[in-house]
Amino acid sequence: GLVGGALLPIGYVTIGEYFEGSRREWMLGLISAFASFSSVLILWFGGDFVESFGWRAPFAVYLLGFAMIPFAYLGMHKDLPLALPSDELGWKPVLRYWPFFALVAAYTVGMYMPSAQGPFLLAERGENSPAEIGKIIAVSSLVSAVGAFFYGAMRKWLNFFGMFTYISAALGIGMIVAVMSSTTEQFVIACGIMGLALGIIESTVASEVLARAPAKLHDRAI
Repeated sequence: GLVGGALLPIGYVTIGEYFEGSRREWMLGLISAFASFSSVLILWFGGDFVESFGWRAPFAVYLLGFAMIPFAYLGMHKDLPLALPSDELGWKPVLRYWPFFALVAAYTVGMYMPSAQGPFLLAERGENSPAEIGKIIAVSSLVSAVGAFFYGAMRKWLNFFGMFTYISAALGIGMIVAVMSSTTEQFVIACGIMGLALGIIESTVASEVLARAPAKLHDRAI
């Protein structure tokens, strides 16, 4: 849990230090795309792991993190400016961005809705196989990965307000279709609609916060 909580902030702050403008938008989209693709793999094969080896087996996937250590160590530049003294930093200036924190907190409920509530809806429709349920819910992650890949291009046409209008519409319509669905096929369509928004929520908020906050506050704000 500690690692999971630190992983995305570190990634976003690093992108904020290395990239600006449209290049930052593209990188934020790419990091979300690859995160979504990894979710697809976990959802697709996780159920098979559980059915074949028990519920502990999927946790072994985290061992892959050790393989990333040499790439992170060798890939990071060593010539970035040092952080400012701690007395020049603080948490109080970060509080001005509370609307963005509230917004992403609310939309995170929507992000986890397919994986958290989807199995219950599918069980009501007669689908009880963990492997099959994982594959069905993976549709939302697959679509979100594709959407996140094109996030940088979308930002050329849509501002922050436009992005969240699009996100709200996709999430809302997808959830309505999910609740009204009577078959597994209809639920798959609902997952695809929700997936149009899921991969770009965090990137949209992170982009706006990085643009508004001074560089010295990026780590705290993110």
